[in-house]
Amino acid sequence: MEPLQYLQSEFDEFKATHPIQVFKGVNNTLEYLHCGTGSKTILLFHGLAGNAYSMYRFILALEKDFQIICPTIPVVRGSMNNLYAEIELLLLELKVSPSVVMGGSFGGLVAQAFWYRNPTAIDCVILFDTLPPNKLMGRKNQKKLRILGLLPWFLLKPLFREKLLRLFKVTSKLSPKESALLKFGKDQFFKRFKLLSKDLLLSHSNLSFDFMMNCQVPVLTQWKGKALVIYSQDDPAANNAAAWFK
Repeated sequence: MEPLQYLQSEFDEFKATHPIQVFKGVNNTLEYLHCGTGSKTILLFHGLAGNAYSMYRFILALEKDFQIICPTIPVVRGSMNNLYAEIELLLLELKVSPSVVMGGSFGGLVAQAFWYRNPTAIDCVILFDTLPPNKLMGRKNQKKLRILGLLPWFLLKPLFREKLLRLFKVTSKLSPKESALLKFGKDQFFKRFKLLSKDLLLSHSNLSFDFMMNCQVPVLTQWKGKALVIYSQDDPAANNAAAWFK
């Protein structure tokens, strides 16, 4: 079987064996995946305009050793605190207390927010292709979004699509397997992108900027957990991330 055919078959089987579950919170309905076995629970967050299924390969790699909860981040009015409150209600409903939080890109911001709110409950944080709080960057991008948000969706969506296409450009040489993974990931992303609404894009963006500008990072010198930050040298979405996290 060709690599792309294998990946599609793997994804189809995953969806068939991992049905989406639904939780009705106070202000939002959360769709989520809850699967896996193990004594520890990972709270896993997807990237901008993604969903729980977009993290399926992470789940496949981890579900034999951990319980995993992966919510789809909906349109959330207000701040990151509003999202945090809904996720807390979901965890109470499921009677689980995650000790590991993990996320990339936009999901990395959500993971940090969850960690900073209650660091003593978290043993491990895994972040990739993301950024720490940065007030200057948050204010700058929020101003841009306010202007772009005035555009009708049929004009804004192509602009956003062109920006995202740049993120899939790879300058290094890839193996056949890596090329297949990149193409499959890109194809799946833009399938989701076709269904993307202006409300969801603006909501995820505003949550990001709220985190950047208003997140209160606690003193972590006494924190006894472990943090793993993964970044690449040529990731245009998280340029200079290594320097910022240091």
